[in-house]
Amino acid sequence: MFTHDVQRIEKIIDEHIQTHSKIMVLYRQTRNKSHLEKAQKEIDDINRVLATVEKLELMAMLSRG
Repeated sequence: MFTHDVQRIEKIIDEHIQTHSKIMVLYRQTRNKSHLEKAQKEIDDINRVLATVEKLELMAMLSRG
């Protein structure tokens, strides 16, 4: 179960990174500021996922205590 969760988290983050990369290519081609804002949103989404994972890890460590 645990390995499945880690793989799922990796997949979610990888999808955000791929989307971010594609958006940055568009930004470099067009210099359109809206692409830059979309790329920042993807980074924010990655940070949100990581923050959630950190909270779950903390709760797991505290429950073992």
